[in-house]
Amino acid sequence: EELRRRAAAFVESHAFPDAALIDGDSMLGGGSTPQQTLATTLIAFDRDAVALERALRGSDPPVVARIEEDRLLIDLRTVHPREEHALASALRTALSATNPACENKKTEVQSQLSTLLFRMMGLYWLSFG
Repeated sequence: EELRRRAAAFVESHAFPDAALIDGDSMLGGGSTPQQTLATTLIAFDRDAVALERALRGSDPPVVARIEEDRLLIDLRTVHPREEHALASALRTALSATNPACENKKTEVQSQLSTLLFRMMGLYWLSFG
């Protein structure tokens, strides 16, 4: 219950509207307990999980998340409360870098520039051709 409150507060205070809280499991680790888990609340993002995970690993400090069912998952059980600000900053940067709206806008601007270039070339050809 404490992790759910902490995750909800994190998502709300850092304004991540695309994030969802889901029930999940934390892996205890390897060694003598490789398959044991603890119930937890995960912060899930439905964006391009691979691109988002890659951007997070490349952040400073690097953020290690996991991918399940095409969603990027963050388990605050593995994040010290003092590290939450750095995590939020890395998430904001990674989400911005992988924002599909930015890619669509970039493609639209490239298309407009190409059209403008062809028009200018046509005018040049007519003027000096």
